[in-house]
Amino acid sequence: MTIAALGSHRATGRTITEQFHAFDARNPHAYRALERMAARRLAAGATRISLKDSSRTCDAISRTGSRG
Repeated sequence: MTIAALGSHRATGRTITEQFHAFDARNPHAYRALERMAARRLAAGATRISLKDSSRTCDAISRTGSRG
């Protein structure tokens, strides 16, 4: 049995940062949509932004097929 490197995902052997960069390379629209959502919320006076807001944005993107 091998031991995965500290900080790496057991199944892939990649770190969370490596996994994020790979996801972002395949789906650049997703992060851009989150950036736009955060900017809109901050412009509206929000002082905190939740992941719940983010998931609603992602759900809307997947329903509409919008890629920003």
